[in-house]
Amino acid sequence: YPKLEKVPDVVPTKLTNSRSLSPPHHKHPASPRSSPRVPGSPNRSAIRTKSNRTPSPAHEIKKSSPKISNKLKKPQEIIPQFYFPMGKPSSPPQKLDDSRLTKIKDLFEECKDGLIAKKDFASVTKAAGLPLYWKCPLFEACSSSDICSYPQFLQVYEYLETHCHNECSKFMRVLTKGTRSHLIWEDFSNLIQDVIDTHPGMSFLDDAPEFHARYIETVTGRIMYTVNRSWSSR
Repeated sequence: YPKLEKVPDVVPTKLTNSRSLSPPHHKHPASPRSSPRVPGSPNRSAIRTKSNRTPSPAHEIKKSSPKISNKLKKPQEIIPQFYFPMGKPSSPPQKLDDSRLTKIKDLFEECKDGLIAKKDFASVTKAAGLPLYWKCPLFEACSSSDICSYPQFLQVYEYLETHCHNECSKFMRVLTKGTRSHLIWEDFSNLIQDVIDTHPGMSFLDDAPEFHARYIETVTGRIMYTVNRSWSSR
C-alpha cells in the first residue's frame, strides 16, 4: 500500500472583530427608529409624513389657477332699498308745477301788501293741492304771526313737494313744523279746533265752547288708540 501523507490539523482563525457574531442575550436588537442615521440617507419620518399628506382639491385649484377660484366665489347680493320714511320718490324726480305756483302767487298779490291772513288761508291751501282742513297747521308752519307772505309759503311748499313723497310725510311735516319725526297729542289741537270752528257739521258746538276741549281730547285719544299701539303717546 502507498504511504499516506499526514494532513495538518485545521486551526480556526481568530476573529479580528472584537464584537461577537451573536448579540448578547441581555440586549435587544436595535430598533430602526433608534438606529443611527447614516449621513446622506433620507429621514424616514419626513418621508412618511410627506407621503401621508394628501392635498385637498380646493388647495390644488387655488395653487394652480387663481382665476378659477375667483369664479367659484358667490357674488355679493345687493338688496335694493325698501324703506322710505318720507315716501318712495318718483322717477324722474317730481318738479314744481309752474302753473300752480303762478296761481298761488296771484292770490297773495290780490291781498294788501301781498300778505294773507290766517282766516283767508283756505284758498291758498286748495290752490296748493292740499286737503282743505290742513289750512290752519299749514299757516302755522309758514308763519308765526297773523299774516303770511308768499316767500314764507314758498319755502314750506317747496320742501313738501321735493322731500315729502306721500300725504303721510307731508302731514307729518306740516303738523310738526319739521321739528320731529313723530306726532304727539298737542300737534292735533289746532287742527281739530279749526274743524270745530269752520266745519258746517260742527255748528252745534258754537254755543258750547266749554265742550271744545273735551271734544279735542276725545278725538285725539281715538286717533292715538287706533294708530299708536305701543302706548308711547307718539
